[in-house]
Amino acid sequence: MKAVPDPRCGRETKHDHAEVLVCLIIGFLAGRTTIRRSLKWCKKHLEELREYLPLKNGIASLSTACRILSGTDVELFALEFMEWIGEILCTKGIHISIDGKALRAAMEKVKNFRAPMVLNAIDAATGLVLAQLPIQNKDCEIKAIPELLRLLDIQGSIVTTDAIGTQTRIMEQILSQEGHFVKTVGFSRQIRIPVERDEQGNDITPDTKTFLEKGSRRSPKPVQDEEMGRDLQKTGMISDMELGAEELGRIKRELWSVENRLHHVLDDTFREDRSPAKKSKNNLALIRKFAYNILRIANTMAHWTICCAGNYFLPMVGYFHRLLTVRKFVAADETPIQVLKEADRRPQSKSYVWLFRSGDDGLNPIIIYQYHPTRNGDAAAKFFQGSAAGTYINVDGYARYNKLKDFKRCCCYAQIRRYFLEAIPKGKEKDYTDPAVQGLLYCNKLFEYERGYREKGLSYKQIYNRAERIRNLLGRRNWLFCDTTDGADASMMVYSLLETARANGLNPQKYLEYLLEARPNKNMSDEELENMTPWNPEVQECCVNKS
Repeated sequence: MKAVPDPRCGRETKHDHAEVLVCLIIGFLAGRTTIRRSLKWCKKHLEELREYLPLKNGIASLSTACRILSGTDVELFALEFMEWIGEILCTKGIHISIDGKALRAAMEKVKNFRAPMVLNAIDAATGLVLAQLPIQNKDCEIKAIPELLRLLDIQGSIVTTDAIGTQTRIMEQILSQEGHFVKTVGFSRQIRIPVERDEQGNDITPDTKTFLEKGSRRSPKPVQDEEMGRDLQKTGMISDMELGAEELGRIKRELWSVENRLHHVLDDTFREDRSPAKKSKNNLALIRKFAYNILRIANTMAHWTICCAGNYFLPMVGYFHRLLTVRKFVAADETPIQVLKEADRRPQSKSYVWLFRSGDDGLNPIIIYQYHPTRNGDAAAKFFQGSAAGTYINVDGYARYNKLKDFKRCCCYAQIRRYFLEAIPKGKEKDYTDPAVQGLLYCNKLFEYERGYREKGLSYKQIYNRAERIRNLLGRRNWLFCDTTDGADASMMVYSLLETARANGLNPQKYLEYLLEARPNKNMSDEELENMTPWNPEVQECCVNKS
């Protein structure tokens, strides 16, 4: 947004114009569909926004925001939008749909009462808006399409429009930019009534109503299935490529999906059809498209994450699971999470993330997160199924862990100490006759002994409260909620890989990149998966955290 020129005069200003534009986009992302409501939402969440934006003087007023939107150069703002989305999505070799959309509420403020239009270019696969070009009305769409095409690099891309874009000039423009086109040709559905004359040469051709009811002497009345049928429609397609009917049908359906993917969302979610803005209508349309694209990108990235987790991350996490179940010392804990779309459950229902990790037994650390709908102890029992009897597990006092019948439960003294601390009455912190103070001192003495044993190397270094602390490393805000159960499972796999990599001294981002390049799969043996673990020397060399 900094690259967009500030339309205000050169005197000192109170609010940065880029911050104002960003706040408007955030407001629309939060579901506020007007400038006033967007700014009001930002004022209520000012402290949260200051974690990401300076906002030294707070949120701008309504008049300031309207003045910035009205004065910002429409073309430069649109070019910055194109540059931003161009860094995310390449326009070469894709299917680009071009369609116009009316800003109907702005029609009341136009002299000729004709709705102004915005011509949009959309990637049919992802639904992302690539560019927009404002036009006066529907009649200007034919002239504006070539101008919009010149702004895009369409080499190898298929460009589609509705029937109004089936023009020789437009097709030549696409070919000159090394693109391809698939155009729709409309067929006339008018009923042809044959001309009739009597013996004297007088015209006795029946009118349309009479012809439909009775026909004429030269032609019978049209049959419903032949002339007036509405179940089947004739459609012609023109293309510079050799395509079959199935491929042409798919491309045509993708063209019309723009109505549901973009236009319906803009009108129903962002209330674009009800916005009466006049001077700022085009820039406000871009603000909506910034918010729309961000939501689309988030949805697309979530889909990518779920696919990568199921195809590439699941085999590695499964291998970590098999290694962890044969360890002698393990730890477990659980924490709440909200999953919005669970079968037969309300969005407000509480679900759980279960954490299982290796103890500090001198072997390579392993950390695994799993999503479960409930806090039932069956999650732990199922995870450690097949573990050897006598395994030590470090957990809290939750009774559901009793389902681990053959395990030796180790109390977490860090949590016990916390309850002793909470039980001390106010003003009696140094009253050594109080049982709570005595319990606190007892735990402190145990920790002191443990530090001494570690220094001397006299025992396994079992770290208390390790599971309790590890769940906070990612930050609570990273898992306030998940949308679907698939997303929750994918998130847990990503967290497992990130934390296991970090625990083994790797850069988590480099390790994820390494796995996506190596692409482990379910057909690999454990020996092959072992070569991709964070403790493998080759992986350590390329993914080590040098900082």
